[in-house]
Amino acid sequence: MTLEIDPYDFLINMKWLPSCGEVKLNPYPQGAKVNVITKGIIVTDTEGHLINHSPELTQTVCNFIYNVWENRVVPDLKIKKESGIPVPFPILSFTVLFDRINKKNIVLYNNECAFNSLALIRPFTHIEKGQDIKFDHICDIKKIKPPLIDNHPVAFFMYKQYGKQVSIYFDFTPNNPNFSESGWEEEEVWLANAYLETILASSFGHLSILIPKLRTYDIPFTIGPKSEKIKKICEIVGKAKNIDDADTMLSNILTFDDVSLLEKNWINLKSFQKRKELLQDAFKCFKYGIHSGVVTILMPQVEGIITEELYSSRNKVPYKWESRVYEFENLIKSEKVGPLTLKILDSLVSFLKDSNLYKKFKWTKEDMSINRNATLHGRDCSFDTCANSIRMILLLDSIYWIFCTLENARSVHTT
Repeated sequence: MTLEIDPYDFLINMKWLPSCGEVKLNPYPQGAKVNVITKGIIVTDTEGHLINHSPELTQTVCNFIYNVWENRVVPDLKIKKESGIPVPFPILSFTVLFDRINKKNIVLYNNECAFNSLALIRPFTHIEKGQDIKFDHICDIKKIKPPLIDNHPVAFFMYKQYGKQVSIYFDFTPNNPNFSESGWEEEEVWLANAYLETILASSFGHLSILIPKLRTYDIPFTIGPKSEKIKKICEIVGKAKNIDDADTMLSNILTFDDVSLLEKNWINLKSFQKRKELLQDAFKCFKYGIHSGVVTILMPQVEGIITEELYSSRNKVPYKWESRVYEFENLIKSEKVGPLTLKILDSLVSFLKDSNLYKKFKWTKEDMSINRNATLHGRDCSFDTCANSIRMILLLDSIYWIFCTLENARSVHTT
């Protein structure tokens, strides 16, 4: 016997419950002072965990969802049921628009609340008409148009779900009587950053947690390899017991076919043109397992590319490498690059400052991870490993994506 489900009743009776227990809505005592959050981004990882996934915080977030669902969405579903208006089933996303002027709420479901975004597509990427844009298609998200009613800003609450991954974006500031529309264009960038958090969390997890852990194994973060490969690299932090484990896993994740996909990008970038033959030599070395060649070719290019950019943009370039990294960071931030580029930049700068690669070394130290000075001064004779080759490729690839979007930003600015 087939069980028929009434989508209206199923959705109306659905309860949003946290994994930590029952939702309990305790009303505030009359006259109590409370802090009201008018704008925010809440994003979980693929397991539904917040960055701080304490039971108390999870409970608070679920109360928030429950409140909006019961008081805004369910009444709309009941009206649709009475009127015979179809509703999508299942509901994977919904947006509530709070129309202060007309004193009503508008609820949109699934495709009705799709984003109108401006994304920077990766080089050599072809997308068919109607095809969904995925992480592997983009190198940044420039902006996303926020909701409007009659061409005016409107307060909104957005909920999106992909499996266990949940994202919430809300901004109630347009309901403030003192709200000014003059700064609403900044909402496009804020919403782009919010959606980027969803893409990254649903693809890899919370990068603010993962990237520092990757750095403890001297593994840079980049977006060049396929997303499933990046995810496996991110999973190293939860599986590796030590640096040897991490090296073994890293060596088995990226093959020559994987890294060869990066070669076409690198050699066609204007900023890398003068190094084209060196970069091609590095890929040839990787293909034939000559990892000492990969490491020693790519190590100097990191410093060279960054320093060369500073000389082309600054009258005076600091002598110390640490100061050049700082100047490079400020230079990129001064350009109109998107939120993903800024995340890669932050990861790159932290890696250059904190990883073992650029730390000072002692000649008498026996046990060491990959280190630029120890390698190029002849102290370390054990650097020629597949894992270290991949480390240098990932590091240079992170620089590639920064320069890729930088060149795009400058070309848009000059046209």
